[in-house]
Amino acid sequence: MSTSNHGSQTIYNGVHLGPSLTSSDLLPLQNSDSSDYNYNLLLSSGSSTRRLILDSIPIRYEVMVKPVDERDIGTELRAEGSIESATKLVSLLAKVKREGVLEELRNQGIYSERIVLTADQVVTHPELGILEKPEDREEAEKFMKAYASTPRVTTVGSVMLTSYPSLKTSLQTFTSTVHFNSSLLTSDLLKPSNLLDRLLSSNAPVYECAGGLMIENEMVKEFIVRVDGSEDSVLGLSRRAVLECFRELRGM
Repeated sequence: MSTSNHGSQTIYNGVHLGPSLTSSDLLPLQNSDSSDYNYNLLLSSGSSTRRLILDSIPIRYEVMVKPVDERDIGTELRAEGSIESATKLVSLLAKVKREGVLEELRNQGIYSERIVLTADQVVTHPELGILEKPEDREEAEKFMKAYASTPRVTTVGSVMLTSYPSLKTSLQTFTSTVHFNSSLLTSDLLKPSNLLDRLLSSNAPVYECAGGLMIENEMVKEFIVRVDGSEDSVLGLSRRAVLECFRELRGM
């Protein structure tokens, strides 16, 4: 694993994560009696991208995932389709995921101190509303065509830290907006169906990303004009939101 800073930007394992973290940003992690940021942190996510982002923060963690059927939760919020309803949805899903992990800890008879990190993300589009992971190729292509015709999407994410067994909790939500180049629609070489073929043939995890959105992939980057917000939040986990949750927990 390698981290480099290009100006004020962090690149971790070749992935742009956005503005670099400073020593003052990391203060919420520092224990008074040790420089070792060890909080018995449990990451409740199977996302390789979230693990990569968390790896870029100097804190040790383990992974404990309790699967949740997310599509049966918050159906009314999904139907509304707004950024506000998306924010409520990702907050709700982070709470549901937390309950699954807490139940698993109790079932295993584990009551020593842990901090449980749960997170969720959706994409909102002006025409299609709230988008989650595409179920198949047809849905993935539908998303990409929508990005081409209305080249602006907003990602909405949440992160929740829960101190176990005290159950003190901190929740943060975050948004970023991705602006695409209109060439995604007009060029035969770059049109959505061809881009999707290229991604799938390279084994890119399109079906594992909310909205099939993969701004870290080189084939997608060529269509991006700019990102309003931080790249890590688009990728599914805002590092600054994680640090803010730690700061709030320490103040409780």
